[in-house]
Amino acid sequence: MRRRVGTRTVAVAAVAVTLLLASCGGADDGGDADGTGRTERSDGSGTSEGDGAGDTAERSERQVIEEGLAALEEAGSAGVTISLSGSELTGRTAELHLNDENHCVGELSYEGRGSIELVGRGEELWLRPDEDFWGEEGGGEFAGMYVHGTTDHPSLAPFLGTCDWAEVVAMASLTEEVDGDPPWVMREDESTVRGRPALTVQRSDAADGFTTEETYLLAAEGEPYLLRYSSSLTSEDGASNGATVDYDSFGSAVDAPLPPADQTVEIDDLGDLDPFEAVGQPAS
Repeated sequence: MRRRVGTRTVAVAAVAVTLLLASCGGADDGGDADGTGRTERSDGSGTSEGDGAGDTAERSERQVIEEGLAALEEAGSAGVTISLSGSELTGRTAELHLNDENHCVGELSYEGRGSIELVGRGEELWLRPDEDFWGEEGGGEFAGMYVHGTTDHPSLAPFLGTCDWAEVVAMASLTEEVDGDPPWVMREDESTVRGRPALTVQRSDAADGFTTEETYLLAAEGEPYLLRYSSSLTSEDGASNGATVDYDSFGSAVDAPLPPADQTVEIDDLGDLDPFEAVGQPAS
């Protein structure tokens, strides 16, 4: 049973990779929606205040994490920054701003390859590769334009789930606890995420030649939001793969206007051009 943490780590990294196969950004770095430690609810019910995850005397470490995940889900929207590390993954980052209506906006960056701007409405996507991402052949008459299509199109399949709020929240979800799992530990020292006080709950395990680590950082003040989740898997020879997901701008409105028609081309009108063919493949 001890290998479940490692399996979990690989699964989280895989979901993050999927989201990074053409993601988004545009999230405000400013924390809460109005910057006061109070968050505007996406359902229009006004602002709310909380005591954060700071008072943990009567709660287990797992309960503290569950409350942070619940607060994130109930916010209904957030800014999300995803970064990957490890073989052929380092240098890939995604910045997303999305909500529970599956609207999103943002940018995906591939070190050494370029970046893609994205606007999403459910299964509909508008993707604008930069000049580097188009590659040596360039985009020709389509350079600088948004490519429009849906995630059921073969060329856009790698982007499936990019704007899926439930999937983004699930990246940090807890697995069912079973006998033999390593214990969660609450660190005594207080950390910060983007200048915001945070509690740290983590666990690690070593088995079958691998060391796995999971870390949750949760707001110590205000609503007990999950602020950061990280997961890594390291082998005995030092090779490591991992993912870090930061959350902010809880409950803030997602400003994702559709690109103008004169700046948009349908993906089926690209002919033999497919700028997304290499998505998910190692940079040369």
